[in-house]
Amino acid sequence: MATLSVGGNTLYSGSAFDYDAFPDGMPIQVVSFKTTGIGNFELTDSDLDTDPDIFRLITPKRSGSSFLVSVRWIGEIDIPQDCVFNIQRVVSGASTVRVNAPGTDKWQGLFGFEGPGADDDSTPNSCTFQTLDETGSTAGTDITFRLVACCSSASTSNSIYTNKTATGASGQSGYERFSSEIIITEIAG
Repeated sequence: MATLSVGGNTLYSGSAFDYDAFPDGMPIQVVSFKTTGIGNFELTDSDLDTDPDIFRLITPKRSGSSFLVSVRWIGEIDIPQDCVFNIQRVVSGASTVRVNAPGTDKWQGLFGFEGPGADDDSTPNSCTFQTLDETGSTAGTDITFRLVACCSSASTSNSIYTNKTATGASGQSGYERFSSEIIITEIAG
């Protein structure tokens, strides 16, 4: 019979893990979602899912866990300085909240772009960020983390293109294509 112990705690014995025995701060599981799908939509002054959606569901193995959420998004935004990105946490399909954002106003986000783009029809924008959600969890209760974007100004026309530049049809030679992803690590807490 195989046994795995760390710091005197038996984490695995026989055929099952004891997630409650994991020391605080130790990673329990990692899930991810990567997409190469392309899409675009008009930003509004409310949080909108990206197109295509960049999200991942995780089922916590332990109550009281924290979650390190890492995002990589690449595409193009017509007016990048008027766009903010946030992570939303959705528990069991309800109670949607921004994670660690400074507030809920349209100009408050986890990531924003600086200055106007010099070439807004074929030059990509990208963002990579992460945040630690220490809200806690209940073992077995699904949590979805998703990337959302919001227009932080009164601009009425601000298109966002995911995994592509604004110019160039799908598969057209000479225009960039990308992948975007979200990675979630459950950390014992």
